[in-house]
Amino acid sequence: MRSRTKCLYYFFVILLEVAFIRCQCGIIPRTCPPITDIYRTFDGTCNNVEYPWWGTAYSEYDRIQPACYGDDISTPRKAQNGDDLPNPRSVRLACLPENHVDKDEEITRVFIPILQFFQHDIISSYKSAGDSSSCCSKNLQKLSKEPDHCVNMVISEEDPLYIRYNITCVPMVKMINNIDIDCDSENTQAEQINKATHFMDLSNLYGTNEDENFALRTGAGGKLLLENRNGFDYLPNDPTGSTCQIPDKKKEICYKTGNKLQKPY
Repeated sequence: MRSRTKCLYYFFVILLEVAFIRCQCGIIPRTCPPITDIYRTFDGTCNNVEYPWWGTAYSEYDRIQPACYGDDISTPRKAQNGDDLPNPRSVRLACLPENHVDKDEEITRVFIPILQFFQHDIISSYKSAGDSSSCCSKNLQKLSKEPDHCVNMVISEEDPLYIRYNITCVPMVKMINNIDIDCDSENTQAEQINKATHFMDLSNLYGTNEDENFALRTGAGGKLLLENRNGFDYLPNDPTGSTCQIPDKKKEICYKTGNKLQKPY
């Protein structure tokens, strides 16, 4: 097995392990009807006979390593000497400079959307703890005091990309965790919630509950809604899709699927 292929193999193994869940949060079914012996459920319930709540939507991610928060509860991790860890953007630029691109003889560009489709099938952040628009100034400048719900990426003056647009702050928000919704009283550390099911069951396409699923179907023969464009069938356009509001592409198609992050693809 080639080294690059081996790296990809381990990446998928880690991705799967991260998607497996803890049992305290999620959807706990009262019973598992006989039909679940044949078909998977929308929300992931009853897919495990012995533990029918394992892998359900809105359950916690599990960890390969124990959590290491700065305050041992939920704040960003610190260095061993107590300082903040290096800026992630600076680390990225040091490892992968903007002006340095290696050509790959084994992997094509199609690998990225395939990987993202796979990722969105088993991983979907629940919801943010606040509004990202309040994390930076209106012109994307660093605020003197960062709001508690934000974990912004601060941009240095030497950044080769963002500095062109006079951006010094990229807004990022914390995600709702088990402590916020009080679904894991035994765990004193924050664990993020996965809105998707933890199985490769195409929940990113079909949704994770009946309402989402029925809104995507024709109601006849179990078929999905489709739109014909230029002689080809596509998923229907969702004009309310916020992930597709690109200023310079006002006619960008935003596909209606079971996962909002899947819409641009």
